[in-house]
Amino acid sequence: MTRDLSPAQRGYRISAEAAKIGFDWNDPMDVIPKLREEIDEIEIALKNHDRQNLVEEVGDLFFAIVNFNRKAHIDSDDAFHKGVDKFERRYKRLLQFIDESGRDIHTFSQDELESLWHDVKKEEKYGR
Repeated sequence: MTRDLSPAQRGYRISAEAAKIGFDWNDPMDVIPKLREEIDEIEIALKNHDRQNLVEEVGDLFFAIVNFNRKAHIDSDDAFHKGVDKFERRYKRLLQFIDESGRDIHTFSQDELESLWHDVKKEEKYGR
């Protein structure tokens, strides 16, 4: 496999190749337990302060997500771009809320920022 492809494209190709010999899940729902397993392994690596294993487990989670996307017929790169775009749009609106408040951005607590984030999401879903 070439490294000229994005990691998601490489993951798609190698997992599609493995699927040709029957090493695959039947449908996207079958991948969900694997996603949970990888998240559990990330949590263990975090608790153990095992950076090397943490990096490997995060990679495994990304690969499992690519497999889920392959089974669900979702382009991983496109989905990731859309997720980043959505976060960026919401983050910019969060900054507008903060600016409109007249307060210094550094005076907001984590809870206040989280509350504003939920306001941004509600506004996006239901309109102003």
